[in-house]
Amino acid sequence: MTKRKLFIPEGYEEDYIRHIRQESKYIQRKSQFAEAEIPPLVPKWKPTLMMYNITDEIQEKNKQRHSLYDKIGFYVFLFISLIIIYKGLCTAKGFSSFIGILLHRAFICLIFVGGPVGAILSIKTGVDKRIEKYNRHLEAWKYWYELYPRKKVISYWKDLSGYKFEKELAQIFIKNGFDTEITKKSGDGGVDIILNPKGEKIYIQCKAYKTRAGVAVVRELLGCMELNNVEYGIVACTGGFTKGAIEAALMAHITLLDSSDIVKLMDKDIPLDYFYRKE
Repeated sequence: MTKRKLFIPEGYEEDYIRHIRQESKYIQRKSQFAEAEIPPLVPKWKPTLMMYNITDEIQEKNKQRHSLYDKIGFYVFLFISLIIIYKGLCTAKGFSSFIGILLHRAFICLIFVGGPVGAILSIKTGVDKRIEKYNRHLEAWKYWYELYPRKKVISYWKDLSGYKFEKELAQIFIKNGFDTEITKKSGDGGVDIILNPKGEKIYIQCKAYKTRAGVAVVRELLGCMELNNVEYGIVACTGGFTKGAIEAALMAHITLLDSSDIVKLMDKDIPLDYFYRKE
């Protein structure tokens, strides 16, 4: 098999440098919102199974091999377990003793026989390793050449559903080192994301609207901020904002983000005090 050469995606050299730098900021912040790890380099061309010397025939033989090993492992486990349980039951005296020994020996078999057998069966073949490598490189290629460019287009954000929009927006803050929390869908009081980078909370309300958000959205977030004694807030709306919403946000010192603003955020390193009110 020819060794695959890996490259920085053409046209994304600066994005890669930024990505690697941001990766170090949140590598320890593994959470439900973190994206899968992306290798620092990816194939220049979209990976195919043939590039990794994997054909349909090879995959089928690999599946058959695993199936055979699974059957052998099962019968080995069953055979050894029956012997252990049988020898234990031979010493049983009475029904309660019989049940106790049965459960005890079954537990021993599960831990001391099932464990090692399962570990042996989980050993990866050479084909498994090549398939895993192929999937990892394909994921990276799709991220940089298909998904990432779309994220830098306004239409990508406008097409997102409500929760998906919250999750994607949270990713931008996570990658810039913000402590980020997505609130539960129910009982959030109008707050979808909470940033707490320096001990001072920032409330974020997300609206995946096709049309512009009005003043009511800004007032809703302001009410949550006042109720919880939070000074800083952000309203993110994919459809933009009405003139009344913009004026209300200025008076309340709330930052407004539309789809174009979010795209711009992807091209910069956001300092932790970026959204804090400047007196």
